[in-house]
Amino acid sequence: MRVSIVQEYVPAYRRPFFDLLDFKCRMNDLQFSLFAGTPQGSQRLRADHDTSPRQYEWPINQRELRLFGRRLTFRNSLSAFKSDLVILEQARRNIDAYFLLFPKGMRGDTRLALWGHGLDHVGSPSTLERLLLRSLASRSDH
Repeated sequence: MRVSIVQEYVPAYRRPFFDLLDFKCRMNDLQFSLFAGTPQGSQRLRADHDTSPRQYEWPINQRELRLFGRRLTFRNSLSAFKSDLVILEQARRNIDAYFLLFPKGMRGDTRLALWGHGLDHVGSPSTLERLLLRSLASRSDH
């Protein structure tokens, strides 16, 4: 079984988690892949990204833009869908998540899981934004 995680980028503080996850997967005969881009915009200013490449990490192309004061991220994460399970960040800004979760029948046997806070801790989401998050969550498998 192959498990993939799609991230905007890998912060240095999260590297030990991914290394341990890769180790645990190998111990259980699972193949782990991490698909991540490079930090852009406000994330690049943090200067907290990990620069050490790993054998389980695959770069993805992504672009960031602002629309009505909101940050949106477009990334090419389709290569992750050669996996049995794909884990995506539960975030309204990740435009690829909408394409990967809608419609459910077009992704074959690939299962989708979302992870994240579940709540917006940065700002106060509008009714439409709360609806989008609920919609994403209801279309995922886990």
